[in-house]
Amino acid sequence: MKTKKSTAGRLSCLGARSVTLVVASLLLVTGRAADIEHGEALFNEHCAACHTIIASVRDKSGPNLNGVFGREAGTEEYSGGYSEQMVASGVTWELGTLQAFVTSPALMVRGTKMVFRGLTDVDARLDLVCYLERVAGSSSAPANELCV
Repeated sequence: MKTKKSTAGRLSCLGARSVTLVVASLLLVTGRAADIEHGEALFNEHCAACHTIIASVRDKSGPNLNGVFGREAGTEEYSGGYSEQMVASGVTWELGTLQAFVTSPALMVRGTKMVFRGLTDVDARLDLVCYLERVAGSSSAPANELCV
């Protein structure tokens, strides 16, 4: 007997393929170390209005990003609630997946609630994500050599 996949299940499969393609295309080495100070400026400009990185601080309109590295998308308690697609995405947040997500959140996880057009500059994405790793990383996730 055949069973039908749920809409979320089908979207999750599509999302996984998109994630793989986007991540593979983003793992280009920029030839330079990340600029953590620039990453902080980018976070303050593009992210801080909706996200915090301080442990035990209440969510803003987006989830708290403290400890985001190594975390599965849509699993951390969040007062705003995640979209079905985010929960079903199977994404684990690490350097490549975060870079892909900040390139185009809506392309990576169709149906995400995050309203952000994305960063097109590869160096800016690396700076931002390495800043997040430095200040909001997880003690269980290994540090990335690009974020030295």
